[in-house]
Amino acid sequence: MKKSLLILLLIFGILSAGCSKEQNLGTSTTTEASMLSNKTDETVIILNGESILVEGSGATANGNILTISKAGTYIISGTLNDGQILINSSKDDIVNLVLNGIDITNKSGAPIYALKCDKLILTIKDGTNNTITDGGLNFKYENEADKEPNAALFSKDDLSINGTGSLIVNAGFNDGIGAKDGLVIDNGKFTINSKNDGIQADTALTILNGNFNIKSGGGSSGKASSSSESYKGIKATGDISISGGEFIIDSLDDSIHSNGNVTISGGTIKLSTKDDAVHADKDLTVSGGKIDINTSYEGLEGYNVIISNGDININSSNDGINAAGEGDSKMGAVPRKNATSSSSCYIEISGGNITLVAGEDGLDANGTINISGGYTVSLVNLNGNTAGNAAVDPDGGVNITGGTLIYGGTISGQNPSGSSTQSYVYTNSKIKAGTEVTLKKDENIIVTFTPSIDCANLAISSKDIKANESYDLYSGTNLVETITAGVGGGMKGGRR
Repeated sequence: MKKSLLILLLIFGILSAGCSKEQNLGTSTTTEASMLSNKTDETVIILNGESILVEGSGATANGNILTISKAGTYIISGTLNDGQILINSSKDDIVNLVLNGIDITNKSGAPIYALKCDKLILTIKDGTNNTITDGGLNFKYENEADKEPNAALFSKDDLSINGTGSLIVNAGFNDGIGAKDGLVIDNGKFTINSKNDGIQADTALTILNGNFNIKSGGGSSGKASSSSESYKGIKATGDISISGGEFIIDSLDDSIHSNGNVTISGGTIKLSTKDDAVHADKDLTVSGGKIDINTSYEGLEGYNVIISNGDININSSNDGINAAGEGDSKMGAVPRKNATSSSSCYIEISGGNITLVAGEDGLDANGTINISGGYTVSLVNLNGNTAGNAAVDPDGGVNITGGTLIYGGTISGQNPSGSSTQSYVYTNSKIKAGTEVTLKKDENIIVTFTPSIDCANLAISSKDIKANESYDLYSGTNLVETITAGVGGGMKGGRR
């Protein structure tokens, strides 16, 4: 049985979860709540420890249980030591709970349970602090047949959350927040500390914006308590799409994981993990945003990896970027779904700025590596028995037709295939870390970069390098070597 502690401070961001029903993502939650508030009388509910006071219609109190049976807006404040808010209205009713500073504990179940309604809207009032705590190890299902509710905040129907106050959800039994249909969250920020997955969707997951601070499984320095459990930061069975927001994710397992496609088109994303930073069973596409991977086993992994834009910085103990259907897992706890190895897997880079330092392969593809644009630095700092690994390591060849590629380290990459049209320079003179490296032609700067590790060899390919012409390579102000550029398709310096 999965047990998690979920601490949630609300955000603007939209998640679809539960059944196969998906939501039209937008900012309708706040508007809908406002319209409901204007059309109906507000019922005021005051929680008094062991009892409940109701001022208005649509809700009744029976000891420590508040039952809401009609559509409307309910403003709730106070403390409930051991009780529940139960929504049991008609299937067409929209119920809006305005949390105005609550602290609700249910010692044997879910503090907030929407058994029946069309939609439950939770509005977190500005400036208020709100906390709900479930029964933890003493949690009992109210519907044993369906195993429901299975979250501290649970809705059998649609659930929408909005507002700029704070909501802390302490879930010691299973999920923190669960919805059987759509889940929409609007306005605020998240802080999640979970034993298992931080955010999990049974279908697709879309995040438009927001502020996320997620720690799962004890973080990248944690230890798995069971080989059958999942410890990912953000996980979806369907596709994951991130177009904006700020993310700090520290996870024991993959930081961002999809059994389908992952698409990142914006946002600032900082990841630390013992396994993959971003994993997709299908395509992993990056077209924008800033991704900083502080520590990982593999940085970016997908069946195919397609990068057209964005700023990406990767540190990994295994592969930096890996295109492989079967994939590789440091955790190895949960088998990859839809995992099939294929020689058609490819890495395609047409834009963006990519810098990576890997412990084994830098760029690794079961098929080809195609580079037509962007600025890519792939360095390998060998971390042990790494025979056969390389800074650029495709099984099907490298095709360089544009952009800038710099690779090397304590090992260099495989030669590009004959279809590469760009020339290159290569040196096996030792280059020191932390000193700016500059490639010049008649005092004109062609390429400049600063390696973060010592390099025993280095290869540079650029559209500005012409075959059979001479170039001066400097480390700081010292001339390292004058090099005659090679012909595209024959880059020097294969695997060690």
